[in-house]
Amino acid sequence: MGSANGLRKIAALIGIFAVLKVQAVPLTGDNADAGELRDDILDINRGLNHLFEGDIAVDPNRNAIIDQTRRWKFPIPYILTDSLDLNAKGVILQAFEEYRLRSCVDFKPYEGESSYVSFTKLDGCWSFVGDDRVGQNVSIGARCDTKAIVQHELLHALGFYHEQSRSDRDDYVKIWWDEIEEGMQHNFNKYQDDFITDLSTPYDYESIMHYRPLSFNKNESIPTITTSIPYFNEIIGQRLDFSAVDITRINRMYDCGKSLLKYILKV
Repeated sequence: MGSANGLRKIAALIGIFAVLKVQAVPLTGDNADAGELRDDILDINRGLNHLFEGDIAVDPNRNAIIDQTRRWKFPIPYILTDSLDLNAKGVILQAFEEYRLRSCVDFKPYEGESSYVSFTKLDGCWSFVGDDRVGQNVSIGARCDTKAIVQHELLHALGFYHEQSRSDRDDYVKIWWDEIEEGMQHNFNKYQDDFITDLSTPYDYESIMHYRPLSFNKNESIPTITTSIPYFNEIIGQRLDFSAVDITRINRMYDCGKSLLKYILKV
């Protein structure tokens, strides 16, 4: 009998997820972000040289993947400031729904909490990494208002760095150091596993956190990063949606399986 009840609870939960997925629509307009190809984050942020790896506003020595004190408690309080364009507000809300549907990450309107994310329109698209415990900005500036860019910046806020920063990246991509813009070479540093963990997942060419081939290039048609398997040169740096591995990492880092189990036992 207990086993049957458990199966019914799981079936009910799957049904809830299916309904949510069908009902997950943009809250402003017919489609706040249709997923069309636009300028990438590094193109938008060109000239903002204070940012680490092109869109991270943080001391690179802080890493929420390793430092569990910098991980968020859910739901994450948020503010949508008046500076944001209407479309930007729409794609931020879309991005929230994608996180909710695929992980235990959740968001709620700000009510005076000490930790929160304030979405605001500043120069460029960027985020801090991890929970600073004092409130922090995520900039959704001009041309940053796509769902995938918001998803990318929120992954930084949740504690993730770029894919090609992994210690094993040289097995999967080649960095063309001579083609990198002068002074930008540090953006291609790789980090050991005691700083950036891969959470026991494979290198992911499809990650929404991967650089594009022409990132920080000094010659507009010559790449700075290419893939060991040529097919994936057309894939890296996609800005359409999370990859399957992106979702796996979120769920592992925040132990979403345990949260799901607790929910099932309550149903």
